[in-house]
Amino acid sequence: NEEDREEEALAMDAALLSRLASSAAPSLTSAAASLQQQQQQQQEQQQEQQQEEQQQLQEQQQQLQEQQQQDQLPEQQQQQQEQQQQQQEDQQQQEQQQEQQQDQQHNHYQQQQQQQQQQQQQHDDQQQEHQDDQQEQQHQDQQQQDNHHHHDQQQQQQQQQQQQEEQQRRLVVEYLSGATSTADALLAASRRLTFSVKIPGISFHKGVESWLCSWKENDN
Repeated sequence: NEEDREEEALAMDAALLSRLASSAAPSLTSAAASLQQQQQQQQEQQQEQQQEEQQQLQEQQQQLQEQQQQDQLPEQQQQQQEQQQQQQEDQQQQEQQQEQQQDQQHNHYQQQQQQQQQQQQQHDDQQQEHQDDQQEQQHQDQQQQDNHHHHDQQQQQQQQQQQQEEQQRRLVVEYLSGATSTADALLAASRRLTFSVKIPGISFHKGVESWLCSWKENDN
């Protein structure tokens, strides 16, 4: 039928095309390789030509610069000498200005130091004077305290002594009033008192008890 014939025709065309492609592939590959080689050779030639041109241009520029330098050498030397001279003059002027500034700064620093020293000395003198005043006031206060304390101690000692003497007199009077005899009263009083006692008309001290006892036994 017609469809079968068309399929056979298509199959034959496909086979034919495949054979044609297989036979043409080596030729195409060879042609591509040859074309690539030619392009590479052309690029190498162009690069070599460009390098030669650049080298020639650089040599020409260098020659031109050397010629210009030779032409400008006397003028440059003159300019350099003038510049060096001007630089030396400027440097000398700067050094002089720096020396003047240093001298001014040194003088200003010395003045500041002197002012600071004077202020510090005044401050120290004021502090020392204040300390001396404080010490003098403290000494006076301490002396007043010592005087008050000594006076208070003396008053306290006098009061204690008066109280002791009054107590001793009261004890002696008490025992003398209730005792059967003078010897008993003195003996009792001597046992109570542990310190020297002074009574108008009577004098005895610690340890007098033995004498009183012997005096009583003798019934004197």
